[in-house]
Amino acid sequence: MSISQHYYGQAAELLVAKETDTASHSEAYWQGYLDAVAWCLAGQPPNHQHEQPYLPGTLMFDAWAYGKVNGIVFAKEHVEKKPQRRFFWGKNPA
Repeated sequence: MSISQHYYGQAAELLVAKETDTASHSEAYWQGYLDAVAWCLAGQPPNHQHEQPYLPGTLMFDAWAYGKVNGIVFAKEHVEKKPQRRFFWGKNPA
């Protein structure tokens, strides 16, 4: 299992645990939603620019983008913040 599969699995489990109604939107919407939640679970900034799987101007592109926006909102509410590692070059501050 790759790292991304691990986070996508966690994202899907989180949606099930929060009893999210996955029948309410298209597959493209949920793909964008899971992309956003998995990215946040991986400890990445929620405003990361995901690779767009659909052509701009198509309904599927719009659905994916809408799912991503809603996935970010969901992740901000339900994904625990992971501490960011900070590296200091030179002397450590006292």
